[in-house]
Amino acid sequence: MKSLLCVFVTTALVSELPYLLSFDSKHFSYHGLFCMGVLVTFMLFMNLKAKFCTKFGQQMLLTVSYFIAIIVSLLDISNIFLTKESSAGLFYFLPFATCAIALYVLTKFKPIRFKSINLTLFSFLFLHLFVYSLDPSLPLLEFAVLKFFL
Repeated sequence: MKSLLCVFVTTALVSELPYLLSFDSKHFSYHGLFCMGVLVTFMLFMNLKAKFCTKFGQQMLLTVSYFIAIIVSLLDISNIFLTKESSAGLFYFLPFATCAIALYVLTKFKPIRFKSINLTLFSFLFLHLFVYSLDPSLPLLEFAVLKFFL
C-alpha cells in the first residue's frame, strides 16, 4: 500500500510542479492531477525492479524509466505552454530534477505486483471518465502524449 501511495505522490510531483510554477490567471488551462504516461512508467518501474537481479539490469531499468519519464514530462510542459501561447524557457530543465528525485524515492520501496498495477490503472481510468462526465473542468488524468500529437 505504501508503494502505491509513493507512486501517486511522485507522479503528482512530476506532473503538477511545472503546472503550478507556471500558473497564470490570465491564461488558465485545465490540467489533470496525474500524468498518465508518468504514472504507468513509475508503476512499471516498481514492478520490474524486483525482476532485474543484477546491478547492471537495475541500472538499465532505472535509466530507461528516467528517460521515458523525462520525455513524457517534456511533452506535458510543452502542452502547458502551448495553451498559454508562450515560451517555456527554463521550465524545460525542471523534469530532469523532478524525475530524478521521484525515481530515487521509488527505489526505496517494495515492488508492486502486476495485478495491482492493472487494477489501479483500470480503476483510475474509469474514475477519470466518471469525474470528467460530471465536470469536464476537473480531469483526474492528463494524457500528455496523446494531447501533444492531437
